Amino acid sequence: MALDAGQLLQDRYRIVTLLGEGGMGAVYRAWDTRLNVAVALKEMRPQPGLDAATLAGLREQFRQEATILARLSHPNLVRVTDFFEEGSNSYLVMDFVLGESLADKLTREGPQPEAQVIEWGRQLLDALAYCHAEGIIHRDIKPQNVIIHPNGKAMLVDFGLVKLWNPNDPRTQTIMRGMGTPEYAPPEQYDTQSSHTDARSDLYSLGATLYHALTGQAPPTATQRMAMPGAFKSPRTLNARISPAMEAVISRAMELQLDRRFPSAAAMLDALVSQRPAPAMPSPIPAEAPSAYQPSAPPLPSAAAYPPLPSAGQMPPAPSAAAYSPLPSTVQIPSATPAAPYSPLPSAGQIPPVPPAAAYPSFPSAGQLPPAAAESPKKRRSPWVWILGGLGTLILGASLICGLVVWLGNGSLFGGGTATPTAIVGVPPTSLPELATPTSRVVVPPTSGPTAVPSTGSFQITVDNYSGYTICYVQISSSEAEDWGEDWLGGDEYLYPNDSRAFEVPAGAYDVRVSDCDEMVLATAWGVSDDYTLTVGGPGLVALRVKNESSVEICYVYISDVTADSWGEDWLGTSESIAAQSGQRIFFLNPGTYDLLAQDCDGNDLVSEFQVELQSDKDWTISD
Repeated sequence: MALDAGQLLQDRYRIVTLLGEGGMGAVYRAWDTRLNVAVALKEMRPQPGLDAATLAGLREQFRQEATILARLSHPNLVRVTDFFEEGSNSYLVMDFVLGESLADKLTREGPQPEAQVIEWGRQLLDALAYCHAEGIIHRDIKPQNVIIHPNGKAMLVDFGLVKLWNPNDPRTQTIMRGMGTPEYAPPEQYDTQSSHTDARSDLYSLGATLYHALTGQAPPTATQRMAMPGAFKSPRTLNARISPAMEAVISRAMELQLDRRFPSAAAMLDALVSQRPAPAMPSPIPAEAPSAYQPSAPPLPSAAAYPPLPSAGQMPPAPSAAAYSPLPSTVQIPSATPAAPYSPLPSAGQIPPVPPAAAYPSFPSAGQLPPAAAESPKKRRSPWVWILGGLGTLILGASLICGLVVWLGNGSLFGGGTATPTAIVGVPPTSLPELATPTSRVVVPPTSGPTAVPSTGSFQITVDNYSGYTICYVQISSSEAEDWGEDWLGGDEYLYPNDSRAFEVPAGAYDVRVSDCDEMVLATAWGVSDDYTLTVGGPGLVALRVKNESSVEICYVYISDVTADSWGEDWLGTSESIAAQSGQRIFFLNPGTYDLLAQDCDGNDLVSEFQVELQSDKDWTISD
């Protein structure tokens, strides 16, 4: 029975929506209410009628899958962070990856550019080399199990058929038995003796996946190829734009005989990025061949814009790179000869640049911001700025006049005699009134924004829209600029709910503002100087829409839990305000009961409300 939206598991994970389901279970998008992040929840839902022994065995296999995958840590693998049982079902909790499956992308766009496929293959092969070094075979690589993030990053998901593999021991342990998907499964995977599969089985499946990505067609199954050899069409027959070197890499990866494929993920990776024709087929690879894994170069894109979830306490820590077991990087014919160590790959400049996916519209150049448009200042200016500035000007003027009088009195200008020094009496500055805090609660001073730290090159600012609003405006401007400038989405581009968009900006510090199509501000960020993800809303959150119809600017908004002893921090921060008469701002909160307070830029109360129930979206209109 499927879980319902809003259902809470373990008093922590709130179900948002069903992502997919099969005969043995389902995958849900959920919200971790403890860490306030989106997660993917994989449910094992056994078929009815299974005997107790079989059911216990399936649960143990599922638990082993969680234990094995939780120790993996790689930029192109989805992490498992928790495992639990509730009712008669078992659950895995994994990082939620924003994006679409490669299968959906191919259905929508057809064959992909070779340079893009090479980059995806590079990332996936590096992930496979890491898994194989840890003794793990995926066994179900296919376009449906590759997620493409909007920034172009490829993620390998769904280890449902994962298998433990020891190259020095022919006996292997399959965690979840299965044959995989026929078009992408090698012939040895059909054998009921699963010990016949090894790391080269994954290379066949990846080769078939790259075949599909380049040609737009799934290859024939291994059984069809054995029964009818002519059923297999070379990639260049289906797409003449594919290079001969790329065709050679795919053809070798998809050899029906194990010993005619690449001996390791590292070897296939080297051939893929160097674009050399595949050499003559080697002799059979000894099962006990030693191996060595090192992350491929150039380094994979940073995952800092997508903050990882802390691992659950019961999950073992990820091993360090020094603990990786070796994988072969070169073909080894006699088993007694040790394999050469893995050589670093060419630098990024030697790999053809990856063109942007057609599905994503063009953005402003990374080396140049959009020209600024004439607009009201982006940062609030309190009246005290002008008052203090005026006082400073008066004091400075008085000082200059006094100095001139003293100079003249000393005869400096006319060469007169020596004068007795005149004592100058200092006038204390006029004291400024205290900002009013008319309520009985203590207002905690707002915290300062992030300190801008210059970075080199360029970086990405990503906007993830988890709200129910359509984003029409994303404004990114230098923190030194006084105006917001132009919209980076353009006039006819939108970020719909559950969409994500990455913007590349040159090194520097930036302010970000995101608004809906009614120009209501949904989120802001200030002083961003490195890879950053601005999250708008979130599953299960409610929206408080603040509309300022008063004649004064709002500089302070306090939203405090009804049980709190103080108002807490200002939700607008030090730089933001809500304009008079027409300003609008949305704040996203967990459902609950709150006290609300809005103040002008002098700290005077405009309106306060107490014990406000926020169980659904609510408008809070402030007027004179």
